Amino acid sequence: MQLSKSLSTRLAAIAVAITAAFGLTVASAPAASAAPAASFEAQSCQSESRALHYYYWNSARTEILDWSRLCSGGYNLNSKGYGLSTGSWSGVVKFADGGILPFCPWQDRPFSSSWPNVIRIEISASHASHCP
Repeated sequence: MQLSKSLSTRLAAIAVAITAAFGLTVASAPAASAAPAASFEAQSCQSESRALHYYYWNSARTEILDWSRLCSGGYNLNSKGYGLSTGSWSGVVKFADGGILPFCPWQDRPFSSSWPNVIRIEISASHASHCP
């Protein structure tokens, strides 16, 4: 499901209004060079307690950052991975050298520092066939 641009704009305006009304602050996203870029078309979503968390190094390799997703889809990235906590999701991680790491629900997957950059994470809307 893809939101129209006008609906996305209205939702963003509502979020800003709610944030201001309740005195909340929103942390700004890290600079584009430090955070992975993502693009996806959501198919299904789950609660925060079931989220997938991808941990990656910042560009200076001095801090581990958390990129999390609640919805299925294909997410394009370009970052040095540290690990993956899959939540209730299954799918695959794709690396710059063409390697693929399948994952199943409720796994913690540490990444080796020698592995190439993660370029894509595909989160399946249904239970992946490689999982028991």
